[in-house]
Amino acid sequence: MITAVVLTKQGGALLNNCLISIQQQSVSIANIIVVHSFPCASQEAVEYRYTAGYKGYSHAVNIGLQNLKTEYVFVLNDDTVLDHRCVEMLLQEVDQDTIVQPQIRFLDVPEKIENTGHWIFSDGFNMARGRGESITAEFDNQLLVFSGAAFLVHRKTAADIGSFDEDLFSFGEDLDWSLRAIRLGYNIRYVSPSIVWHKLSGSHPQGGLKKGFLVERNRICAMIRSWPRELILRSSWYTACRLSMMGLGMISKENTPPDGRVFSTALGAMLGLIGSCPHMTTAYKKRKIDQLRWQIDDEDFIAMIQKHLPPKQKLWNPRFF
Repeated sequence: MITAVVLTKQGGALLNNCLISIQQQSVSIANIIVVHSFPCASQEAVEYRYTAGYKGYSHAVNIGLQNLKTEYVFVLNDDTVLDHRCVEMLLQEVDQDTIVQPQIRFLDVPEKIENTGHWIFSDGFNMARGRGESITAEFDNQLLVFSGAAFLVHRKTAADIGSFDEDLFSFGEDLDWSLRAIRLGYNIRYVSPSIVWHKLSGSHPQGGLKKGFLVERNRICAMIRSWPRELILRSSWYTACRLSMMGLGMISKENTPPDGRVFSTALGAMLGLIGSCPHMTTAYKKRKIDQLRWQIDDEDFIAMIQKHLPPKQKLWNPRFF
């Protein structure tokens, strides 16, 4: 039995299309829960959980995961549309030791991949794996970081990993939860036959000062909480290298985003590095608590990270914002 938890900020046509695709799945969805922060039209056979004002992705997920009665839960954003066999394909690969995510394609450019999970750089920065490539491209089934836009997990697994970190508010919550899951010995798997179409930036703007700030700040918080100590000590060097490559790539003429928010995004990222300082102590305290249950040590974790580094050309031509 499965519960689908849909997170929405605005409702409307995006949410309606998502709900229709859930109701048309080839396997039965026992419950549909919509977590919303603003009034939205209700439908029969759908449970609505209201949060007073938008309090971030993590808060919405945590509300949706409360008091579940089904074995599995499928969490997705409202700006997604599911292939009719999406959940069926995920169910073939999931178990209590494994979190799974589908192949996510662009809703507006359906022949292109939006992501197949995330690569991760040595300083803990994650970026969409396969973005912009053909849907026929092949990728490793093993992941270190799943996409929060759509993932399926066993209810007991979610409870064991714990709540999504609400201190992060938005961006990087899936990174933080993924790394915590890996440390506890769970697997994350990409299921290519399972397909979701996602309207990129349907819930959040693409790039800009705020997003640049939160991505960098939350990346550091997730790193402090779960990253191997050796890589944390070297992270300043890795970050300088990464930002240099990304900056040069983003200001080159052929890679400049059409909305012209390159510099505001870069400024936000720099401010995020500074803004993370007050949060480091809190992240470290969480790390000390988490460490008591870690099943994967630093040496094994570093070996896993090495397998999921992004190709260097992806840092030169960043398409994650």
